[in-house]
Amino acid sequence: DLADRMHEIKIGYAALWTKNGYKSGDVLVPDDRANALAVLSGLAKKDQYNTIASILTHTKKASPYMEYYVLEALCRMNQYEAARQRMLQRYDGMIRDGDSTLWERWTKLGGTRNHAWSGGPLVIMSKYFAGVRPLKAGYSEFILKPQLQVNETIRCVVPSVKGYIRVTETKTEDCFVLDAAVPEKTTAYICLPYSDGQIVKWDDRVLYANGRFENAEGISFENVEDDCIVFSVSSAKAQNLHFETMR
Repeated sequence: DLADRMHEIKIGYAALWTKNGYKSGDVLVPDDRANALAVLSGLAKKDQYNTIASILTHTKKASPYMEYYVLEALCRMNQYEAARQRMLQRYDGMIRDGDSTLWERWTKLGGTRNHAWSGGPLVIMSKYFAGVRPLKAGYSEFILKPQLQVNETIRCVVPSVKGYIRVTETKTEDCFVLDAAVPEKTTAYICLPYSDGQIVKWDDRVLYANGRFENAEGISFENVEDDCIVFSVSSAKAQNLHFETMR
């Protein structure tokens, strides 16, 4: 049955692990595509991530189509800066080109010049760097967990069946600011960069300080984890949001 088949695939993939990453015996250099898929499928273990991240940083065999999966695997392993640098390097030609379309291949030669499958970075930037991704079908519940560097601003619009999710996020050395428009009939889980000693404001009122959550209609405190503080927001009570974390 399906479970038996999945188990066979897991055992087969595990047999291909080497100290240099996943590869078959007749392959000299581990492939970025195969190792990325091991991460995304859950076949790779977390203690293998450093080796795989090194492969995905230095090996560049993926086509524009498969590049999406390599970038997502890096993000899944929390290697956001490596994903950013790879994206800029791999797509440099398309970024600098005068045309507004994306190529089928890494050069304009031998393929079409307007290829949808080359748009992976657009998904990666909204899904991981802006941090907007669904938790339930149709974005009835979604998470907003941005990954920004200091002195950086991201503006993003994500269309969903519930409506447009619009965010503007700014991170400086002193604070993080998030403005978001949440569609009706949704619940948003807002993950704000946070460290001990900071305060969180919502619409200029203190929402969280000194380990204490101040009750606010439509907003619930969830937890503090992974350098983030998490709130859930019901759009029935609040659709246009403004959050700040600061010292």
